[in-house]
Amino acid sequence: MILATQYFVQTAHGPMPADCIEQAALHFDELTADGVPVRVFKLEFDVETNAFETAREITGDFAERLV
Repeated sequence: MILATQYFVQTAHGPMPADCIEQAALHFDELTADGVPVRVFKLEFDVETNAFETAREITGDFAERLV
């Protein structure tokens, strides 16, 4: 199994994995509309070795779409 990019929408109750940015955005939008505090993270893996490369928080990118 090769993971190129994974997204996680983190809540106080645990992470919600998402296979694509659109799914992460849907989770984010639904949770924030319900008043649930969330953080979104993007994890990237090497496509040849499947080794972990980077992780960064992208919550601000999602929040900017709602302004």
